[in-house]
Amino acid sequence: MRIFDNVMVIVNGFPRSGKDEFFKMCANIGIDRFPDLFISKISSVDPVKRAMKELGIEMNIKDDAYRNTASEIKRIWDENYDGSLNYIKSMWRRSLITPNHVLFVDIREPENIKKVKESFENVITVFIDRKEAEKNLTAGNESDQNVKKFEYDFVIDNNGSILDLRIKSRDFLKQIINKYE
Repeated sequence: MRIFDNVMVIVNGFPRSGKDEFFKMCANIGIDRFPDLFISKISSVDPVKRAMKELGIEMNIKDDAYRNTASEIKRIWDENYDGSLNYIKSMWRRSLITPNHVLFVDIREPENIKKVKESFENVITVFIDRKEAEKNLTAGNESDQNVKKFEYDFVIDNNGSILDLRIKSRDFLKQIINKYE
C-alpha cells in the first residue's frame, strides 16, 4: 500500500461550471487507477444549508433567492465566528484518520480560500473554468461574483467534452499523487 500525505483540494468556479462533475471524475478515476486512495468531498456551505433546512428553507432548486440567502447567512457566520474555517478544520481532523486521503473542499469566497490555505499544509487550489457558466451568472451575491479574485494553483478548462474533462481530472490526480507521494 502506497502512503502519501493527506491532501486538501479546494475547488471553486462559477455556479454550474462543473465542480461536482470534476470531483466525481476524480473520485471514480481514483477508485479505478489508485486503489489505495480515499477521496471525499465537503462544502464550506454545508452547515449553512443544514441550518436553512432546519428553518424550513428547502433547496428544491438552487435558484437566485436560495443562493443569495445561503451566501448572506454564510457571510455573517464567517465574519462573526470564522464558521467556514472552523468547520473545515474539524473535517480535516477527521480526514487525518484515513491515510492516502484527498479531501475536496468547495469554497467560493477568496478570503476564505486564503484563510484555509494559510491554516493547513498540503493544500491545492483549483478553479474550474467554464465560459458558459460565467456568462450565465445571475445570482447577485458576492460569493458567486468574486470567484475569480484569487490566484489558483490549477485552472481546469471545462469548455470541451466530458471526455476532455475526464482526461484533465486523471492528469490532475496523477500530479497531486506524484507531488505528495
